[in-house]
Amino acid sequence: MTSGTNGDDRPNYDGKVFMGTVGYEGDDGDFNERTVIRYYQNGNVLWGTCENDGTIFSVLSGFVRDDGSLDFSFSFARASGVVGSGRCSSTLEVLDDGRFRLHESWRELDGGSASGTSIIEERE
Repeated sequence: MTSGTNGDDRPNYDGKVFMGTVGYEGDDGDFNERTVIRYYQNGNVLWGTCENDGTIFSVLSGFVRDDGSLDFSFSFARASGVVGSGRCSSTLEVLDDGRFRLHESWRELDGGSASGTSIIEERE
């Protein structure tokens, strides 16, 4: 793991790009292997964007915990005109090649009732 932007020991997500994997389980149909998530980090503060085939755009903000796990809220806009928000908690797995894999558990709180789990991996 690399040091954070403020010299601490937590993993650094700043500038990392992740892709959805086929490990998705949920009922909203918006997340798939074409999903692209971009993270930015300053200290323990995390923010980012999520896009999927132009059908959804989401922004997120939250925190990187000392163990590298993430806790954030997100807001989204769907092509259908629906806007909403939700929460996500992610657990970090560092792959043998040093890339990050995140195991996510999420739920929509407003604008939908979907919930599920997903796995995203850092793009090479």
